[in-house]
Amino acid sequence: MSAVHKFDSGPILRYLALDPDHKPSPDDSPIEFLRQHMSQLPPHLLVLFNVHSSATPRARASIPAIRNRRCAYAATEPKPLDPDVLSKVDPGVWDLVNSERAQALTIRRPVEEDEAEADERGWASSEFQDGNKLHVGKIGELLAELEGERRRERERTVRRQVLVARAREEETLDEEEESSDEEESVPAGIERLRADPAEEDIRRTVRERFISGLLTNVDYDTVDWDEKWDPDDREDEERWFDDEEES
Repeated sequence: MSAVHKFDSGPILRYLALDPDHKPSPDDSPIEFLRQHMSQLPPHLLVLFNVHSSATPRARASIPAIRNRRCAYAATEPKPLDPDVLSKVDPGVWDLVNSERAQALTIRRPVEEDEAEADERGWASSEFQDGNKLHVGKIGELLAELEGERRRERERTVRRQVLVARAREEETLDEEEESSDEEESVPAGIERLRADPAEEDIRRTVRERFISGLLTNVDYDTVDWDEKWDPDDREDEERWFDDEEES
């Protein structure tokens, strides 16, 4: 049976030299406490909040410093945030990926009866007005069914063409990457050639969900408490010292 870890605010309060009854309390109001003191705490103490039931990844998303770190991390397009990787462990991402890609491959998704099918029924009705209504109805249904099958076949053909075109495009991109090895390399994720709008929408939505703390099976703790994702302000510090020396 695995041990149940309980949040202990003692080390945090002692490090900051705060009284046990300090408000906001890290026990009762962890998010507000982090807003005020996160920048003063080292990572080995910040990780203590991992076991706090009120300091979930979603709740921590309201802390500006943590949102900034998540944005910086997501901007590197890391493998853990790849939609194809996440879709295997996150049901929400699986639904997103499959619905977006299916919609992108469907040229036309009729909500009501297809117009062409309705035209076939109408034509049969007008041409055989004097005939048996049951017979006319069967002819109309048959023509509509044939038209529907033709439409579905056209859509299947378009889908196949899209898949073939996408495969060829990926092959072309791979060849271009291989041929440019001797040239100046471009960091991964900085530039996407002929980006697929649907894929970009999926990636953008995944990034937004990550920043908002809505993804499951993602290790938020390694990002939220890691100072390396903070903005690099060394240039500002050097500029400040240069100004001081000149004055």
